[in-house]
Order: sequence, then structure tokens, then C-alpha cells
Amino acid sequence: MEHDRALALLREHHSFPGAFTFRFVVRSETVDHVHTRLAERWEIVSIDRVPSRAGRFVSLRATVLVQDAEGVLLTYAEISSIEGVLTSM
Repeated sequence: MEHDRALALLREHHSFPGAFTFRFVVRSETVDHVHTRLAERWEIVSIDRVPSRAGRFVSLRATVLVQDAEGVLLTYAEISSIEGVLTSM
């Protein structure tokens, strides 16, 4: 998605600063790394982990306090670049 359009949509549908929920599907061995990276950048309000049946993958839903829409996009880019992160939503 085009960067400017993504910023406009975030600003239209979310209030900043405030809570934002990130969703990721990661390999199970990547969960702690993603959690650490999020905690380094933001205050984590909650984080839910749902493992796949075989335990190879984990669905993460992390609600964090963010300052602005730009920070959301930077976080998506940063976390998506981690090896073992399969999907970000």
C-alpha cells in the first residue's frame, strides 16, 4: 500500500497517541524476538499468543501505546524484516 495512503487511513481510523493492535504470524522460535523488539519501541498493553496445532507457528496480537501513524508504519516495517515473521496485519 502506498505510504501516504496508509498514513491517511491510519489517521482516519485511529486516534494518536493511543493504543494500536499489531497482528503477526511468526515461527514459534521468533516469538520472543518480536516481543522484545516491540517492547524496545513501545509500552505493551497486552500481548496474546495463539500457537498453531503443530506448534510451529504462533499468531501474535500485541496492543501497544503508539505516538503517531508514522510509528505504526515504521514498526510494521521493522517487525516484518525479522526472519521468521511470515505475515503482518
